[in-house]
Amino acid sequence: MKLHRNIGVTQKTAWFMMHRIREAWSHENDDPFDGPVEFDETYIGGKRANKSLAERSELTDRGTIDMTAIVGAKDRDTNQVNAKVISSVDKPTLNDFVEDNAEPDAVVYTDENRSYVGIPQTHETVNHSASQYVDGMVHVNGIEAFWSMFKRAHKGTFHKMFPKHLQRYV
Repeated sequence: MKLHRNIGVTQKTAWFMMHRIREAWSHENDDPFDGPVEFDETYIGGKRANKSLAERSELTDRGTIDMTAIVGAKDRDTNQVNAKVISSVDKPTLNDFVEDNAEPDAVVYTDENRSYVGIPQTHETVNHSASQYVDGMVHVNGIEAFWSMFKRAHKGTFHKMFPKHLQRYV
C-alpha cells in the first residue's frame, strides 16, 4: 500500500484509515436517483478452478456457490453509483433495492433477470442471453463498467476481500 509509505504509518493503520474514509464517503448521498437509473448485480469470490482439490470436493453445486452477491444502481445524469452487498438475488431483495435507490417516476434499465419483474417504475430491459446489449437508450453498460473497475481493483490492488469486509470496499 502506497498510503502507509506516504504518510509514515503501518500498513494496518493505513488499511484502517482507508476503510473509515470509504465509510464516510458511503453516506454522502442517500437520496434516491431521479433517473434514468441502471441496475445490475455481480458476484465476488474465487473461481472454482483456482480452489484446491479439497475445497472443490466440498462444493456440491455449480455456479455462484461460495460467492458474494452485490447489487448496484447507477444514475446516468449524475454518474453516481450506490452499491450494496446482498444475501441473495431474489425478487424481494432486488425490488427493495430498486425502491430505495430510484424515484417512483424514474426510468429503470436492467438486464433480463426475472427478479426485476414487477417493479413499479417505468422499466425497460436488455436481453443479454440473446446477445442484446444495447437497444437505443436501453442498456446497463454504465453499471457494468463500474463492476469491471471494481473487480480490476480487487485483482490488482486488494487481492483478497473477505465477505465480512466486502461492504466497506463496495
